[in-house]
Amino acid sequence: MKLSMLAAAAAAVLAAGATAMGSTASPGARSAVPATARATLAVHAAPTAQPIVGAKQGAWGNAHLIPGLAALAKNGSQVNQVACVAAGTCTAVGDYQGANKHWQAFVTDEKNGTWGAAHPIPGLATLSRGRDTTTDFVACAQGPNCAVIGFYVSASGHHQWFAANEKNGAWQTAIPLPGLAALSTGSGDDPSVNSLSCVPGSNCVAVGSYTTLTNSHHPFIAAEKNGTWQRTIQVPGINGLNANGDVEAEADAVACVTSGDCALAGSYHDQVNQTLPFVADEKGGTWGLPRPLPGVNSTNTNGATPTAISCARAGDCGITGNYRAPDNSRQDVWVADEKGGTWGPFQVLPGLVGLNVNGDAEAVAISCRAPGFCSAGGTFSGPFMDPPGSQQAWVADERSGGWDIAQQVFGPTINTSNVTRLNSLACGAAGNCALGGSAAGGAWTLIGNEVDSSWGNARRVPGIAVPAFPAAVTSVACVSSGNCAAGGYFGDASQHVQAFVADQSTVTSTALTLSAAKIRSGHEQTEKLTVHVKARTSGTPSGTVTVKAGTATVCVIKLAGGSGTCTLRASQLRVGSYQLTAAYGGSQVYSASTSARHPLTVTK
Repeated sequence: MKLSMLAAAAAAVLAAGATAMGSTASPGARSAVPATARATLAVHAAPTAQPIVGAKQGAWGNAHLIPGLAALAKNGSQVNQVACVAAGTCTAVGDYQGANKHWQAFVTDEKNGTWGAAHPIPGLATLSRGRDTTTDFVACAQGPNCAVIGFYVSASGHHQWFAANEKNGAWQTAIPLPGLAALSTGSGDDPSVNSLSCVPGSNCVAVGSYTTLTNSHHPFIAAEKNGTWQRTIQVPGINGLNANGDVEAEADAVACVTSGDCALAGSYHDQVNQTLPFVADEKGGTWGLPRPLPGVNSTNTNGATPTAISCARAGDCGITGNYRAPDNSRQDVWVADEKGGTWGPFQVLPGLVGLNVNGDAEAVAISCRAPGFCSAGGTFSGPFMDPPGSQQAWVADERSGGWDIAQQVFGPTINTSNVTRLNSLACGAAGNCALGGSAAGGAWTLIGNEVDSSWGNARRVPGIAVPAFPAAVTSVACVSSGNCAAGGYFGDASQHVQAFVADQSTVTSTALTLSAAKIRSGHEQTEKLTVHVKARTSGTPSGTVTVKAGTATVCVIKLAGGSGTCTLRASQLRVGSYQLTAAYGGSQVYSASTSARHPLTVTK
């Protein structure tokens, strides 16, 4: 999606009566549901559950431009998606507009907390012959091994999808997604890739749709096995879902947990031509037949589609999506869970209908890090719409298999306006997540965190001046509590739109300095030990550092401004050689770290 399409609408007046992020909402509370939305849909409230506690908060560092991108981008750039495999080991993909005014795809890798130079994907220029290209999806499973999927514009003006792999840190030549062009024989819509998921061993699955000569839509699966992309296939058994055997369906989202164990969600047309969700599971490398999601049909909705899926482990997944009221008067959000390989019923997301008084809600993302513990987010239309189409962001948590009521995302308030949009959500652990989006009608970037099952108010990304229209966080990725990455775009002072990346990290480094490497016994007090603890991203670590000689504690230092000192006591150490280390114990924000060893000799 290009920059002109991403710019948000102007700010709207803050919707009153919403549940604020950071406030306490009792589990199981339920908002009123208008009659047009009730029908016979089930609303399952969350049981009382203990919050997940003890997670590190981490600290967001300043956003920074991607190295090397300025030399490529002459007329704008943006990050489309970010993926991470470890704290400080991530990949970002996006687009830039070159001197020839065409959009071109780029990729950049982060290693040990440092982002490398952006570069085009090898072989893509040959495929596109200078026409527009984009990278829409990136997924990484382990180490420097990722996959990207995007499209290039063919000579006939159609979108052709490509895939490219990273192997041991080196990006391989892009190739057309095998078999997709041969399947896509229709003259209508171009094929579309909607989702990508990867697991260790260079095994990925992409899903989407294509059209045939009859211009009907068919769902497809494209799989990479051991580093090689296989021929794209239609979702097995999809013909059995559609009325009279006529296929009109698409695959919307996929999530994999191990090689050969995935789940996908899609939509199909039933016997009355109503759009309804279906699910399918892959087990041991074989896809089962797609089946309608329980609990939803053409009598209790006027159509429903999935938008996102996430799996905590094989057979335990969550889905979210959108549905129309039976009288087609409004759009709201639904959720569903798979437990032990069995999909539960479609259900209305508690609380959101009450917030969504103007009837235009959307599910954007879901992230599940443990069975029965998911977080989801999206947008809704509040009571005031100025201008029409202005929306606010929402988040909701599932705990122990039940969903709490949805909460409005509150961000920085500008002139009494609190218009926010959620573009991405990811969890590093159950109850510990991050969101990204925009605020104030696209003038501010927006980032927010949930810690120990409690969402705080969102804020702008550090280091980006405001207003910076157009501006947004387009993607967030998290690998553990407090360790995330974000990417997006912002308008600088020269009105150039620039791609950026930012990191949230709990990582620290501890340094120990000795005033002397050799001291005399009985004069240990002349030895001064100095420690410095530094955060990878931002902020000043607090807490204590324990200095040890071998396994024996020498002193405990309380940090002030990230540093501290101590002196040894006379005759504290016997004559001999020692290895001194300094261990920072961590804090609510930062993780523990230990210095390198430093030799100390005590002589007679």
